[in-house]
Amino acid sequence: MALPDGKRTGRRRAQASYCKRKWKGEAVSNSVPFDTLKFVERLEAGGFTHAQAKAAAEAFAEATSQELATKADIAVVRADLREAELRLDAKIETIARDLKIWFGSIMVVAVGVILAAIRYLPAGGQ
Repeated sequence: MALPDGKRTGRRRAQASYCKRKWKGEAVSNSVPFDTLKFVERLEAGGFTHAQAKAAAEAFAEATSQELATKADIAVVRADLREAELRLDAKIETIARDLKIWFGSIMVVAVGVILAAIRYLPAGGQ
């Protein structure tokens, strides 16, 4: 929850901290601990050979140890993207306004040059 002064409290602060550490490349692990020895023993009891059970346990441990984004992680990233989108929209509106002013100024100068040319240049037929 964000306070009026923009500071985050509780869960949102923890999520933001987690995402900042993750983006900086720090080691952040949210994987579930996995007992490979117990898994191997169960596979052997189910009829697997020791080599098959060991290979299956290693593959399963590797697959489950990878970091996955949680719904909270995705929500934080979405909020950050929304904030960035709003900032970009504001910048685009400012640039569009500046371009309109610039083009308007160019038009005024161009009309002034044309009117001056008509007024002060001699007529071509005389």
